Amino acid sequence: RVLLPINQSGVKLTTAAPVNRNQPTTKSVSTSNFPATEGTKLDPLKAILVMQPKGLHTTIISRSNVMLDLVLNIIQRETSQQRFNKLMTEKDPKTRKPTKGKETGEPKKVPFIPCSSRKKYPLHASTDVHEDVRITVVLKRGTDLHERYKSEMASLCKKINKMEITIRKKRLQNQFFTDAHVSTPKY
Repeated sequence: RVLLPINQSGVKLTTAAPVNRNQPTTKSVSTSNFPATEGTKLDPLKAILVMQPKGLHTTIISRSNVMLDLVLNIIQRETSQQRFNKLMTEKDPKTRKPTKGKETGEPKKVPFIPCSSRKKYPLHASTDVHEDVRITVVLKRGTDLHERYKSEMASLCKKINKMEITIRKKRLQNQFFTDAHVSTPKY
């Protein structure tokens, strides 16, 4: 059987007659007594479910739900991971306004850093002594260390994100093969 697109009246199926494959016959299958899947993640399964006995609908939907949830989660995480490949506008931690490059005057772009790693700079000196050379050296060293920390944390977040996607894809694969194995009749 070959599936054709779903139309307004239901699902169209084309079945080839075993004797003459050049003349396919078309029949419409009604979806009136069918579980409501319109506009849900199960909508693409409608054509498959119509062809199955009603007793299998609940089983197919429940097993498909688990896999479709995983697929949606994988898609969301892959979309979220694209942020790591883009540059973000650096913002001044005090004013929260974009910082501008010294040469161009344009907003400064930096590699993406997740919110969880954008910690506020923790070192401060009293206003009456913060101009002292010894203090500025320590603050400069602290700033450099803090920037390295944010960069390293962003790198680790990216690695974890990739691992999460890989693990979820493996779970999806295992779920598919588990369901295929359970559904396969044993002779």
